Parts: sequence; C-alpha cells; structure tokens
Amino acid sequence: MKRFTLSLVAAAVLVLSFGCGESSSEPKPEPTEHVVDYVAWKAQLDTLMGHPVDFPEMMIIANEDCAKKDLGYLIALAMDSRNPKLLDVYRINFANVCPERSSEIEDIVSDLSD
Repeated sequence: MKRFTLSLVAAAVLVLSFGCGESSSEPKPEPTEHVVDYVAWKAQLDTLMGHPVDFPEMMIIANEDCAKKDLGYLIALAMDSRNPKLLDVYRINFANVCPERSSEIEDIVSDLSD
C-alpha cells in the first residue's frame, strides 16, 4: 500500500511539474475584440450608394455573409452583377463586421480576374 501511495504522489508531482503540455512561462496572447462603429459603417454605405440604406437589414445580411465558409460564389456573383457597387458593399461590410476575412475578398477577386 505504501508503494502504491508513493507512486500516486510521484505521478502527481510529475503532472504538476510538467503541466498538461502548455508552458505557463509563455505569455498568452491577449484576445482582441473587434468593435464595430455602426455610425461610420452606415455612413460608408450611404455614401457609396448615394442614398440611405436599410441599415438594420444590411447588418443582418453582413453577419450572415461573414459566417459563410466559402465566399467564392458570393464574390463571383457580385463581380458579375449589373450593380458595380455590390462588390464594394461586400468590402465595406466585411471591413466592419469581420475584418479578419477582408483579405479573402481581395484574394478571390484576384483569382477570378486572372
């Protein structure tokens, strides 16, 4: 029984000493939270379109678009649209809602333009 207890204590010391694979001495990156400036976003869209947009509806659409995994089809349709401003609407929406994905739009535009 004594040997079993010593084995458990030794195992506990090893686990506590080495952790579970993550070094506690390494600093953890601070999570960055994107803050949306709704007034500026709406102003960008209004300026682009030349008239006030239905902003509540635009926010819903922008959030749905940002959640899509594959943007290729969406951007291809925008590029093929009769409305030349549609691609810029996507650019503005992504820059404001999910800026971490904005570069994907430019990559797709570049690929489709070749």
